[in-house]
Amino acid sequence: MRSTAEDYGKIGGSEWQVQNGKVTAATISARVPDGQGGWVERTFVGNSDAGMTVSQLPLAKKLGHIPVEHNREGLTHAEHNILLAINDAGGVPIAGAASRSVCKGKGLCDSLILGTEGSIQGKPLR
Repeated sequence: MRSTAEDYGKIGGSEWQVQNGKVTAATISARVPDGQGGWVERTFVGNSDAGMTVSQLPLAKKLGHIPVEHNREGLTHAEHNILLAINDAGGVPIAGAASRSVCKGKGLCDSLILGTEGSIQGKPLR
């Protein structure tokens, strides 16, 4: 998953943003209802700032991922918006990855992940 998140990250912003670690792309797999009483595993993808860029959407379509195209107002973190989209779909997160370290702090991505019994591999950012 991490390499896929990094692929999204490489095309997720301007060259300067990517080179200077200002853009985060994330992928999170989840079990979501299949509409027939069962579950299916799907991968949701998102980007920081306003959401997915037009250059990322073709990759999502090619890979069969569910893009979180537009982030919610005031929420610029990729992981946060993806987790909200999974929740809206009635899903349960399974595993995820980001193109760079998740942010640390109350109400930010690390607390959301750890608050759902998830774990973070590596050191949170900040």
